[in-house]
Amino acid sequence: MITIRALQAIVLASAMFSVAAGQAQATPVSGAIHMEAEYGNHVGYELDNGAASWRHGLDGTMYTSDNINWANDGVNMFFERGDQRWLMQFVAPLYDPRDGSDDGQMLQVGLYDNVNGDARYAPNQAGMAISSPLGSMVEWSGWFRVLDIAYGNDGNLSRFAVDFMQYDTWNQTGPALSGSLRYNSALPIKGVSVPEPGSVLLLLAGLGILAGARRRI
Repeated sequence: MITIRALQAIVLASAMFSVAAGQAQATPVSGAIHMEAEYGNHVGYELDNGAASWRHGLDGTMYTSDNINWANDGVNMFFERGDQRWLMQFVAPLYDPRDGSDDGQMLQVGLYDNVNGDARYAPNQAGMAISSPLGSMVEWSGWFRVLDIAYGNDGNLSRFAVDFMQYDTWNQTGPALSGSLRYNSALPIKGVSVPEPGSVLLLLAGLGILAGARRRI
């Protein structure tokens, strides 16, 4: 018999290797992830000295397929480094007290406390999963704070910024993983240099002008 906790781990593992049909993958103009793990945290074993800072385009590729049409599924962000694929998932509680439905809610700016693993099995609680390529989570809890979220005219996720804390236990104790994620957001990560989206575009434009000038010389 498969327990609920074991089933959660199986569902999470399947999410690592699948993207729903019809959902186009989008990469950001700028993006970054910073993580720090306490000794004993399962993710920490795959970070250099328990900490890591990765930038999209320099240290790997960040991408998502999130769209306003399925915004109730939360934000599902991936970061690939060589043959390693990380999943960062943030989901609002399924239960909506405004109408009493349990069809899910869109993420909003604010604090989501008392996260208990997969939101599908705890409709009154938010869901979160920061999963490494080799890590296998069976029990986890934590909190996350959405600082910035927006969708573009095409419906695709255009900006996202979140800080988070994830524990390897069900009761927010034990070795923790703290971190921040930025996707096309100008909000800084403490101690990490992340170019603002506009700055990146100006830099690319400048390089193009410089290259054209060199060709004319």
